[in-house]
Amino acid sequence: MNSVSPAFDPAHPLQADRQLLDEIADVMYAEIHKTLFSGSLPPGERPPTERILSGTAVSAEDVLAEAVEHLLCYPPKRLRGSWQALGFTIAHNKAVSAVRAAHAGLRGTDHRESLHLIPIDTPNPTQDGAGRAIDLRLLPTDVDDPEEAYIKRQQSLLLRDFAREVLDDRSLHVFFAIYFEGRTRTEIARDLDVTPQRISQIHHQAEKRIRTHPDNPLTSGQPHQGGTDDH
Repeated sequence: MNSVSPAFDPAHPLQADRQLLDEIADVMYAEIHKTLFSGSLPPGERPPTERILSGTAVSAEDVLAEAVEHLLCYPPKRLRGSWQALGFTIAHNKAVSAVRAAHAGLRGTDHRESLHLIPIDTPNPTQDGAGRAIDLRLLPTDVDDPEEAYIKRQQSLLLRDFAREVLDDRSLHVFFAIYFEGRTRTEIARDLDVTPQRISQIHHQAEKRIRTHPDNPLTSGQPHQGGTDDH
């Protein structure tokens, strides 16, 4: 992380709109967490303990602090688009930089045994027993459409929070594993000691409950299922 930081502008528009800043920061954190750890946030609040990016002493909270600082130091007259889109882009790029720095660190002699190159199409990179594995898939340094990316990440957070409200624990576990983590039904069935067919039933019922619930915050229709049907 950078050791020299520019001073905040007390007249910055986001300083006067703390609610908007908090909303942007939540989406920024979700994007950072996903980029650093190749997975969405759990179906609760932020993790109770910070996860550290392998090969570094960097956590998602560290990257978020630097990203928000960068956002609050950005001159309003230079803004093109929205603060939401800019915040998402900054968060994404800061996280990508952290992953690349970790990649470089793991190339050191002391860490070579821990270096695991993961194919770009691997949906769920895993860690070894020492927890030193890291997702080294190629990551872009920019976002094609930050406005759209921000909205999608925000909707993902809304869906996560709404699912927590309307689903029981087992349904929530299955829905989250498929929709957010992209895990297969066979993998989840193994975790819960049931058949993949039963997992499909639970997921279908969870989707239906969310989709038809009158308080559903999303209006875009049925969520994409994610994962694969490998049964």
